[in-house]
Amino acid sequence: MKHPPAPGPRPPEPSALPEAPAAAEALPSIELYQIELAQQNEELREAREELARSLRRYADLYERAPVGLLTLDSHGTIVQLNRAARAQLGAQAAPGQPLLGAVPPPSRDTLREALARDTGQTVTLELEPDDAGARWMEVGVASARDVAGVDVLALNDVTRQRRVETELRRTQDILALSNRIARIGHWEANLMAPRLHWSEVTCEIHGVQPGQEPDLEGAIAFCTEGPSRDRFRAALAAAIERAETFDLELQIRSACGDVVWVRVIGIAEHAHGRCQRLYGTFQDIDTRMRLERARLAQGQAEAASRAKSE
Repeated sequence: MKHPPAPGPRPPEPSALPEAPAAAEALPSIELYQIELAQQNEELREAREELARSLRRYADLYERAPVGLLTLDSHGTIVQLNRAARAQLGAQAAPGQPLLGAVPPPSRDTLREALARDTGQTVTLELEPDDAGARWMEVGVASARDVAGVDVLALNDVTRQRRVETELRRTQDILALSNRIARIGHWEANLMAPRLHWSEVTCEIHGVQPGQEPDLEGAIAFCTEGPSRDRFRAALAAAIERAETFDLELQIRSACGDVVWVRVIGIAEHAHGRCQRLYGTFQDIDTRMRLERARLAQGQAEAASRAKSE
Protein backbone atom coordinates (compact mmCIF):
# COMPACT_ATOMS: atom_id res chain seq x y z
CA MET A 1 0.00 0.00 0.00
CA LYS A 2 1.35 3.21 -1.11
CA HIS A 3 1.21 6.10 1.23
CA PRO A 4 0.64 9.65 -0.09
CA PRO A 5 3.75 11.62 -0.23
CA ALA A 6 4.51 13.65 2.79
CA PRO A 7 3.39 17.20 2.40
CA GLY A 8 6.14 19.57 1.57
CA PRO A 9 6.65 22.89 3.23
CA ARG A 10 3.55 25.11 3.06
CA PRO A 11 3.94 28.33 1.10
CA PRO A 12 4.11 31.32 3.33
CA GLU A 13 0.77 33.06 3.92
CA PRO A 14 0.37 36.58 2.67
CA SER A 15 1.83 38.91 5.17
CA ALA A 16 1.49 42.67 5.78
CA LEU A 17 5.18 42.98 5.65
CA PRO A 18 5.33 43.61 1.90
CA GLU A 19 2.72 46.47 2.34
CA ALA A 20 4.58 48.17 5.12
CA PRO A 21 6.46 50.47 2.75
CA ALA A 22 3.13 51.74 1.26
CA ALA A 23 1.68 52.42 4.72
CA ALA A 24 4.81 54.25 5.70
CA GLU A 25 4.52 56.38 2.60
CA ALA A 26 0.85 57.21 3.38
CA LEU A 27 1.54 58.19 6.98
CA PRO A 28 2.92 61.70 6.21
CA SER A 29 -0.14 62.46 4.06
CA ILE A 30 -2.44 61.42 6.88
CA GLU A 31 -0.53 63.52 9.37
CA LEU A 32 -0.61 66.48 6.95
CA TYR A 33 -4.35 66.04 6.51
CA GLN A 34 -4.81 65.96 10.28
CA ILE A 35 -2.78 69.16 10.62
CA GLU A 36 -4.83 70.87 7.90
CA LEU A 37 -8.05 69.66 9.52
CA ALA A 38 -6.92 71.04 12.86
CA GLN A 39 -6.08 74.38 11.23
CA GLN A 40 -9.50 74.47 9.56
CA ASN A 41 -11.17 73.68 12.88
CA GLU A 42 -9.22 76.50 14.52
CA GLU A 43 -10.16 78.92 11.74
CA LEU A 44 -13.78 77.82 12.03
CA ARG A 45 -13.70 78.35 15.80
CA GLU A 46 -12.20 81.84 15.35
CA ALA A 47 -14.79 82.64 12.67
CA ARG A 48 -17.57 81.57 15.02
CA GLU A 49 -16.17 83.70 17.81
CA GLU A 50 -15.88 86.71 15.49
CA LEU A 51 -19.44 86.13 14.31
CA ALA A 52 -20.60 85.99 17.91
CA ARG A 53 -18.74 89.25 18.67
CA SER A 54 -20.26 90.89 15.58
CA LEU A 55 -23.73 89.78 16.61
CA ARG A 56 -23.17 91.21 20.10
CA ARG A 57 -21.96 94.50 18.61
CA TYR A 58 -24.95 94.59 16.27
CA ALA A 59 -27.35 93.87 19.13
CA ASP A 60 -25.73 96.57 21.26
CA LEU A 61 -25.84 99.14 18.43
CA TYR A 62 -29.42 98.15 17.60
CA GLU A 63 -30.54 98.57 21.21
CA ARG A 64 -28.64 101.84 21.86
CA ALA A 65 -29.40 103.56 18.53
CA PRO A 66 -30.60 107.17 18.99
CA VAL A 67 -33.55 106.49 16.67
CA GLY A 68 -36.19 103.84 17.06
CA LEU A 69 -35.44 100.61 15.17
CA LEU A 70 -38.06 97.99 14.59
CA THR A 71 -37.92 94.70 12.66
CA LEU A 72 -41.03 93.15 11.10
CA ASP A 73 -41.57 89.77 9.53
CA SER A 74 -43.37 89.34 6.22
CA HIS A 75 -46.75 89.41 8.02
CA GLY A 76 -46.14 92.77 9.67
CA THR A 77 -45.52 91.23 13.09
CA ILE A 78 -42.91 92.81 15.32
CA VAL A 79 -39.84 90.60 15.61
CA GLN A 80 -37.55 92.97 17.47
CA LEU A 81 -37.51 96.61 18.58
CA ASN A 82 -35.03 98.74 20.50
CA ARG A 83 -35.61 100.91 23.55
CA ALA A 84 -36.13 104.10 21.51
CA ALA A 85 -38.92 102.38 19.55
CA ARG A 86 -40.47 101.10 22.76
CA ALA A 87 -40.44 104.62 24.20
CA GLN A 88 -42.05 106.05 21.05
CA LEU A 89 -44.74 103.41 20.51
CA GLY A 90 -45.54 102.51 24.10
CA ALA A 91 -46.36 99.23 25.78
CA GLN A 92 -48.68 98.08 22.98
CA ALA A 93 -45.63 97.54 20.75
CA ALA A 94 -43.96 94.24 21.68
CA PRO A 95 -42.39 91.26 19.86
CA GLY A 96 -45.09 89.00 18.50
CA GLN A 97 -47.62 91.82 18.17
CA PRO A 98 -48.74 93.37 14.83
CA LEU A 99 -47.23 96.82 14.29
CA LEU A 100 -50.47 98.26 12.94
CA GLY A 101 -52.07 97.54 16.31
CA ALA A 102 -49.62 99.96 17.95
CA VAL A 103 -50.53 102.79 15.57
CA PRO A 104 -53.71 104.90 15.90
CA PRO A 105 -56.39 104.12 13.28
CA PRO A 106 -55.98 107.40 11.32
CA SER A 107 -52.30 106.57 10.65
CA ARG A 108 -52.68 102.86 9.85
CA ASP A 109 -53.51 103.31 6.18
CA THR A 110 -50.52 105.60 5.71
CA LEU A 111 -48.18 103.06 7.29
CA ARG A 112 -49.75 100.14 5.43
CA GLU A 113 -49.25 101.92 2.09
CA ALA A 114 -45.62 102.76 2.96
CA LEU A 115 -44.88 99.12 3.74
CA ALA A 116 -46.56 98.02 0.52
CA ARG A 117 -44.75 100.57 -1.67
CA ASP A 118 -41.35 99.75 -0.17
CA THR A 119 -39.75 102.81 -1.79
CA GLY A 120 -37.57 103.76 1.16
CA GLN A 121 -39.26 107.15 1.46
CA THR A 122 -40.26 108.37 4.89
CA VAL A 123 -43.84 109.00 5.99
CA THR A 124 -45.08 110.96 8.99
CA LEU A 125 -47.60 109.38 11.33
CA GLU A 126 -49.69 111.09 13.98
CA LEU A 127 -49.64 109.17 17.27
CA GLU A 128 -51.87 109.30 20.30
CA PRO A 129 -51.48 112.69 22.03
CA ASP A 130 -49.73 112.97 25.35
CA ASP A 131 -50.26 115.57 28.08
CA ALA A 132 -48.54 118.21 25.92
CA GLY A 133 -50.71 117.56 22.85
CA ALA A 134 -50.36 115.79 19.51
CA ARG A 135 -47.33 113.63 18.71
CA TRP A 136 -45.76 112.80 15.35
CA MET A 137 -43.32 110.15 14.23
CA GLU A 138 -41.36 109.95 10.99
CA VAL A 139 -41.00 106.39 9.66
CA GLY A 140 -38.50 105.15 7.09
CA VAL A 141 -38.88 101.63 5.67
CA ALA A 142 -35.90 99.57 4.49
CA SER A 143 -36.86 96.20 3.06
CA ALA A 144 -34.61 93.17 3.47
CA ARG A 145 -37.11 90.60 2.22
CA ASP A 146 -34.75 89.26 -0.42
CA VAL A 147 -32.26 88.38 2.32
CA ALA A 148 -34.14 87.64 5.51
CA GLY A 149 -37.81 88.18 4.70
CA VAL A 150 -38.12 91.17 7.00
CA ASP A 151 -38.64 94.92 7.00
CA VAL A 152 -36.49 97.21 9.13
CA LEU A 153 -38.16 100.47 10.16
CA ALA A 154 -36.38 103.56 11.44
CA LEU A 155 -38.58 105.65 13.74
CA ASN A 156 -37.76 109.28 14.47
CA ASP A 157 -39.84 111.31 16.92
CA VAL A 158 -40.44 114.65 15.21
CA THR A 159 -43.00 115.95 17.69
CA ARG A 160 -40.84 118.82 18.92
CA GLN A 161 -39.98 119.81 15.35
CA ARG A 162 -43.63 119.74 14.26
CA ARG A 163 -44.68 121.78 17.30
CA VAL A 164 -42.00 124.36 16.58
CA GLU A 165 -43.06 124.50 12.93
CA THR A 166 -46.71 124.89 13.92
CA GLU A 167 -45.88 127.68 16.36
CA LEU A 168 -43.69 129.35 13.73
CA ARG A 169 -46.49 129.25 11.16
CA ARG A 170 -48.89 130.66 13.75
CA THR A 171 -46.47 133.48 14.56
CA GLN A 172 -45.93 134.18 10.87
CA ASP A 173 -49.69 134.30 10.27
CA ILE A 174 -50.17 136.72 13.16
CA LEU A 175 -47.25 138.84 11.96
CA ALA A 176 -48.58 138.85 8.39
CA LEU A 177 -52.02 139.90 9.65
CA SER A 178 -50.50 142.62 11.82
CA ASN A 179 -48.40 143.88 8.92
CA ARG A 180 -51.41 143.94 6.64
CA ILE A 181 -53.41 145.92 9.18
CA ALA A 182 -50.52 148.31 9.76
CA ARG A 183 -49.72 148.36 6.02
CA ILE A 184 -46.12 147.25 6.61
CA GLY A 185 -44.35 145.21 3.96
CA HIS A 186 -40.76 144.15 3.53
CA TRP A 187 -38.22 144.26 0.73
CA GLU A 188 -34.89 142.67 -0.05
CA ALA A 189 -32.28 143.42 -2.70
CA ASN A 190 -29.71 140.74 -3.48
CA LEU A 191 -26.84 142.70 -5.00
CA MET A 192 -24.99 139.54 -6.05
CA ALA A 193 -27.79 138.35 -8.36
CA PRO A 194 -28.95 141.19 -8.66
CA ARG A 195 -32.57 140.69 -7.68
CA LEU A 196 -35.19 142.70 -5.81
CA HIS A 197 -38.02 141.13 -3.83
CA TRP A 198 -41.13 142.88 -2.54
CA SER A 199 -43.60 141.31 -0.14
CA GLU A 200 -47.30 141.26 -0.99
CA VAL A 201 -48.03 144.39 1.07
CA THR A 202 -45.11 146.24 -0.52
CA CYS A 203 -46.50 145.37 -3.95
CA GLU A 204 -49.93 146.62 -2.89
CA ILE A 205 -48.48 149.95 -1.74
CA HIS A 206 -46.79 150.40 -5.14
CA GLY A 207 -49.95 149.32 -6.99
CA VAL A 208 -48.35 146.31 -8.74
CA GLN A 209 -49.20 142.63 -8.73
CA PRO A 210 -47.14 140.25 -6.54
CA GLY A 211 -44.12 139.05 -8.49
CA GLN A 212 -43.90 142.19 -10.63
CA GLU A 213 -40.93 143.57 -8.68
CA PRO A 214 -38.69 146.00 -10.58
CA ASP A 215 -34.92 146.20 -10.23
CA LEU A 216 -33.35 148.58 -7.73
CA GLU A 217 -33.26 151.49 -10.18
CA GLY A 218 -36.91 150.88 -11.02
CA ALA A 219 -37.77 151.00 -7.31
CA ILE A 220 -36.07 154.40 -7.05
CA ALA A 221 -38.12 155.60 -10.01
CA PHE A 222 -41.34 155.12 -7.99
CA CYS A 223 -40.25 158.02 -5.76
CA THR A 224 -41.60 161.37 -6.81
CA GLU A 225 -39.08 163.57 -8.56
CA GLY A 226 -37.22 165.98 -6.33
CA PRO A 227 -36.32 165.58 -2.65
CA SER A 228 -37.88 162.10 -2.20
CA ARG A 229 -36.04 160.50 -5.10
CA ASP A 230 -32.76 162.27 -4.30
CA ARG A 231 -32.84 161.28 -0.63
CA PHE A 232 -33.68 157.64 -1.44
CA ARG A 233 -30.89 157.38 -4.01
CA ALA A 234 -28.35 158.94 -1.61
CA ALA A 235 -29.42 156.64 1.25
CA LEU A 236 -29.03 153.53 -0.93
CA ALA A 237 -25.57 154.67 -2.06
CA ALA A 238 -24.46 155.23 1.57
CA ALA A 239 -25.78 151.82 2.58
CA ILE A 240 -23.98 150.06 -0.28
CA GLU A 241 -20.71 151.94 0.15
CA ARG A 242 -20.50 152.38 3.94
CA ALA A 243 -23.12 149.97 5.37
CA GLU A 244 -25.20 152.87 6.73
CA THR A 245 -28.74 152.14 7.90
CA PHE A 246 -31.47 154.54 6.78
CA ASP A 247 -34.98 155.46 7.90
CA LEU A 248 -36.76 157.80 5.49
CA GLU A 249 -40.22 159.27 4.98
CA LEU A 250 -40.76 159.71 1.25
CA GLN A 251 -43.44 160.21 -1.32
CA ILE A 252 -43.94 157.67 -4.12
CA ARG A 253 -46.22 157.63 -7.12
CA SER A 254 -47.92 154.24 -7.39
CA ALA A 255 -48.55 152.43 -10.65
CA CYS A 256 -52.12 153.76 -10.41
CA GLY A 257 -50.84 157.36 -10.29
CA ASP A 258 -51.62 157.97 -6.60
CA VAL A 259 -49.06 159.93 -4.57
CA VAL A 260 -48.51 158.10 -1.27
CA TRP A 261 -46.38 158.86 1.77
CA VAL A 262 -44.24 155.89 2.81
CA ARG A 263 -41.65 155.10 5.45
CA VAL A 264 -38.66 153.09 4.19
CA ILE A 265 -36.15 151.42 6.54
CA GLY A 266 -33.04 149.85 5.04
CA ILE A 267 -30.19 147.73 6.43
CA ALA A 268 -27.04 146.77 4.52
CA GLU A 269 -25.30 143.42 4.86
CA HIS A 270 -21.61 143.51 3.95
CA ALA A 271 -19.14 140.64 3.57
CA HIS A 272 -15.63 140.42 2.14
CA GLY A 273 -15.44 144.17 1.72
CA ARG A 274 -18.59 144.61 -0.36
CA CYS A 275 -22.34 144.89 0.07
CA GLN A 276 -24.10 141.56 -0.44
CA ARG A 277 -27.66 142.40 0.48
CA LEU A 278 -30.03 145.23 1.36
CA TYR A 279 -33.25 144.58 3.23
CA GLY A 280 -35.82 146.40 5.30
CA THR A 281 -39.46 147.43 5.66
CA PHE A 282 -41.84 149.51 3.58
CA GLN A 283 -44.82 151.11 5.34
CA ASP A 284 -47.77 153.08 4.06
CA ILE A 285 -47.94 156.19 6.31
CA ASP A 286 -50.05 158.29 3.97
CA THR A 287 -53.04 158.55 6.34
CA ARG A 288 -50.86 159.55 9.29
CA MET A 289 -48.94 162.13 7.25
CA ARG A 290 -52.13 163.67 5.86
CA LEU A 291 -53.64 163.87 9.35
CA GLU A 292 -50.48 165.49 10.69
CA ARG A 293 -50.46 167.96 7.84
CA ALA A 294 -54.18 168.67 8.36
CA ARG A 295 -53.58 169.29 12.08
CA LEU A 296 -50.63 171.51 11.23
CA ALA A 297 -52.68 173.47 8.72
CA GLN A 298 -55.55 173.77 11.22
CA GLY A 299 -53.15 175.00 13.89
CA GLN A 300 -51.67 177.54 11.54
CA ALA A 301 -55.14 178.71 10.53
CA GLU A 302 -56.20 179.06 14.16
CA ALA A 303 -53.02 180.97 14.99
CA ALA A 304 -53.59 183.28 12.04
CA SER A 305 -57.20 183.82 13.13
CA ARG A 306 -56.10 184.70 16.66
CA ALA A 307 -53.46 187.09 15.34
CA LYS A 308 -56.06 188.77 13.13
CA SER A 309 -58.46 189.11 16.04
CA GLU A 310 -55.76 190.61 18.19
